[in-house]
Amino acid sequence: MGISDLVQGIVIETRTKPWLGNCFYSDKIHYDLFDDSRVDSTLLVKEPFLNELARRPIIGIAAGIIRMALAIIHTVGHLLAALATFDKGHCYHAAKGGCEFLRGFIESLPIAGRVFSKYYYQAGEWWMIKIYNPDDTDTLDRFAGLWQNFRQNRPTAYITA
Repeated sequence: MGISDLVQGIVIETRTKPWLGNCFYSDKIHYDLFDDSRVDSTLLVKEPFLNELARRPIIGIAAGIIRMALAIIHTVGHLLAALATFDKGHCYHAAKGGCEFLRGFIESLPIAGRVFSKYYYQAGEWWMIKIYNPDDTDTLDRFAGLWQNFRQNRPTAYITA
């Protein structure tokens, strides 16, 4: 894995579950209009609450600071869990927390943060690291076809923990 992989986004497959769910992550949420899996449904896309706030002047700065605070809590929690369980999956979750901290820092910048937030809101699916748990998939995992094409097209950007 290189720096270019990280900038374009990497996917880490781990069965380690986040303790607080995905509420700290900035990954887009894809909702099915139909619950029937046999129907090729149209998908609705929703941004997490902090992503919505980050685009707004002044409020976006506060959203970035809140994201940084949540990322610190998230990262410290997973590092402590890694020490207690010796499960390296927690280290990857902590790395995701570090990426979310960086995103929050960028969002806390007055002008550049709004430009970044608006661009990412339109073009981004996940920020730098996507945690994929095959036992507990989320809407983005299903939207991405459980990362099968990603794994084939960018093998150095797909990591199995």
